[in-house]
Amino acid sequence: QVGFHTVSVGATSGEPLNPPGGMVAKIQHTVFFKCPDLVSSSDDYKKILGVLGDFNKLPGIKAQFCPAGSKTTDKKGLLEQVDWPDRSQEFTHALMVVADDVASLKGYLHSKEHKEGWMGAIGSYVK
Repeated sequence: QVGFHTVSVGATSGEPLNPPGGMVAKIQHTVFFKCPDLVSSSDDYKKILGVLGDFNKLPGIKAQFCPAGSKTTDKKGLLEQVDWPDRSQEFTHALMVVADDVASLKGYLHSKEHKEGWMGAIGSYVK
């Protein structure tokens, strides 16, 4: 798995940005997974979605987990539609978490839901 964080902070001062037009600064935590054997219609996938529901109950957290692609096609189909090479390095799924602030992200990362629930549900599928 590979994880990325995108954090809105000031370029030189380290102070949070004040986005224009009433937009709100958030932290995006994105993790890509290689789970070629994970089937979206399986009971195990439903367990994963259950844990995802638990994530969304944590303060300041919104989370989504999905296979690569789009709502209407798989990864291969999407790449064909946009005429783009596959640079996914065999990653098959993505977990996207948006946190209201650093405290919310820390709470999520150190939560029982993440450390036990998530890892217990997806761990055996990660290659």
